[in-house]
Amino acid sequence: MKASISGLYIHIPFCPAKCGYCAFNSQPLPDEATLDRYLTALETELVRQQNFLAGARLKTIYFGGGTPSLAEPKRLRRILDHVFRLIDPRSRPEEITLESNPVTLQADRLKGFRQAGINRLTIGVQSFDLAALTFMECAYRSPIATQGFETARQAGFDNIGLDFIVGLPQPHDEVYRADLKQATELAPNHLSVYLLTVDEPSHLFERVKRGEIVPLGDDRQAEIFLDCHDILSRAGYDHYEVSSYARPGFRSRHNSLYWTGEYYLGLGAGAHSYLEIEGRPVRRANVTNADRYMDLMARDQEPLDFTETLTPAIMARERIMLALRTKEGLAPADFGSLEDRLILSLTPHARDGLIAWDGRRFRPTPAGMLIADGVAERLWDLIAD
Repeated sequence: MKASISGLYIHIPFCPAKCGYCAFNSQPLPDEATLDRYLTALETELVRQQNFLAGARLKTIYFGGGTPSLAEPKRLRRILDHVFRLIDPRSRPEEITLESNPVTLQADRLKGFRQAGINRLTIGVQSFDLAALTFMECAYRSPIATQGFETARQAGFDNIGLDFIVGLPQPHDEVYRADLKQATELAPNHLSVYLLTVDEPSHLFERVKRGEIVPLGDDRQAEIFLDCHDILSRAGYDHYEVSSYARPGFRSRHNSLYWTGEYYLGLGAGAHSYLEIEGRPVRRANVTNADRYMDLMARDQEPLDFTETLTPAIMARERIMLALRTKEGLAPADFGSLEDRLILSLTPHARDGLIAWDGRRFRPTPAGMLIADGVAERLWDLIAD
């Protein structure tokens, strides 16, 4: 019997415009006909993958992008209704999330999304500061994020997250303080606060490469990261993962599936899945190009780009890396024969104040979260291939 999936991720790659900092699988929406064709392709893939959904007790569904809130509510409802017909009728996903851009948050659309069954909204604010938005070449410039948040509350959304980018180069490096002050005054249920990264392919990467922009150094970014922790902790938010803060009871349940190693299915261009296939854990991903994805779906062909069967060593390394990025950390006893070596390797970090050790779990401190990936990579050598 195959293990049931716990989460469903649905990728919609289109945006009002491509933001300058963005290196994700997204692109400007050319026209409404393209979006309609893409949503039809998603429905085709949903039928192709229905064996993974049949009888599943889904905990979460997540529409990510891109800007999935560009889609009409009735089209998302059609997808959700199809999913609901497939999964275990005794269960209903406790969290159905829609990522959004402030330009899409009109009252009638928000009411439609809520009526479709979506109960969690994340808004890509990035910053309230117009100069910072201009620097990041965001898809919106006008100060409409606050209005969108308030309209979403009025539409019945009682679980809203706001996303921000901090650590911008000078003269924008101090903007985050005013952003977080305004954000906490709105009192969202969740905040995602990401340090700016310069990744390829993005326009920001090209600007840095040409010498037009000088990113902040690691020490300054670390100061900002720790200051964000202090500001939001004082405001009552739980810093439960490197970039994630939540009011009690409002952690992102979908993202938590990734961090705790539960199975999930991904649909759409570039979507990743973690599944059990023929009794073995498998990671796979669809082709990233949206046109290629739509063409394959129009011919009812497999859209996979790669499939990887995960060895016990790969899984152990990923568990360590993901655990050290979360507030809960890791329990060495969960790693069997590695227990003593993990304790020996992590204890020096506890003495340095980067990890707290209570005799059962190693939990990263805020400063430790900053270097969690590096610590995890040094532990990988303990695990034989």
